[in-house]
Amino acid sequence: MACSIQVVIWPAVRTEWYVLLLALQATDVVASLVVSLQANGKDVYVNR
Repeated sequence: MACSIQVVIWPAVRTEWYVLLLALQATDVVASLVVSLQANGKDVYVNR
């Protein structure tokens, strides 16, 4: 989140490498959320 704000506010960091690193960080965050949500769903037990 802070990296995204930094790209918007500070134009000097808008290099292709910085944007690439920002995209990789965003991918890592989304992948972590997906893995944690899938792992969390397996811990729920329903008694019927």
